[in-house]
Amino acid sequence: MMQEEKTYTEIRILINEEVSDLLSNFLVEEGSGGVVLEDNQTKGNVWLVAYFPKGEDKNKLHSIHNYLDKLKELGLKVGGVKVQTKEVKQEEWPKNWRKGFKSIFITDRIVIQPPWEKEKLAGKTIIKINPQMAFGTGEHSTSKLCIKSLEKFIKDKDRVLDVGTGSGILAITAARLGASYVLALDIDPLALENAKENIKLNRVQKEIELKSGTVNHNLPKNSFDIVVANLDKSAIIRLFEQMKETAKKNAIFILSGILDKEEEEVKNHLKKMKVKFSGSSRDEEWSCIVAQG
Repeated sequence: MMQEEKTYTEIRILINEEVSDLLSNFLVEEGSGGVVLEDNQTKGNVWLVAYFPKGEDKNKLHSIHNYLDKLKELGLKVGGVKVQTKEVKQEEWPKNWRKGFKSIFITDRIVIQPPWEKEKLAGKTIIKINPQMAFGTGEHSTSKLCIKSLEKFIKDKDRVLDVGTGSGILAITAARLGASYVLALDIDPLALENAKENIKLNRVQKEIELKSGTVNHNLPKNSFDIVVANLDKSAIIRLFEQMKETAKKNAIFILSGILDKEEEEVKNHLKKMKVKFSGSSRDEEWSCIVAQG
């Protein structure tokens, strides 16, 4: 019996550019996995395009309008919002979703590019990522915060552990910034497949070891100079003892996927684990904690 082809709803939102990052993050959190940003001819406005399985679209549209109302209540310039929807078949949405991806300039040095972008950027560290709906493309605030922290703290020949690698974006960034060895872990077979493809795209197979699984007591002890984990608050707290076991003395921990309101809880847990809080950075409602110990 032939399996019925899935149908998706493409949601296009015309929004003021000033709040495009906020809405992009919201759409990712709602389950889009990624958002395409398209410039609009009207100055100051952009189109955001996201995809959701058919059947979820009514709830998502309701959530989107509620979120936009909250932004207006905060006094932010939302603009004359337009929302358009259309149905697309499963075979169509990957092409539609991917075609809008452009280079993402994370820092003055680091640029995330889809493989079809051929622009040469002299003096930049280019990370090639083939975007998939479920895994990191560098768009989300938490990925950006982790990449910025890696750039700040990584030293030549460092050994790095990446817990929950997803697309492999942080592991690849670490390797491109000089890490001699990166152990990248994930429990999702599709994520591992995407990470493997991206590692090959960036020619860092020698530096990165990709493994199925998560951080546990079977990993080598006292082995890593940097541990990076872009997960969520609960996972970070649950796994931190094992992360610490893998780390060398005075290793750097880069922890994100944490909401601003959750930061104190994570910091208190780090204190209990006798790890020193070194600072945090923020992007929108997200926080990235750096600790040492």
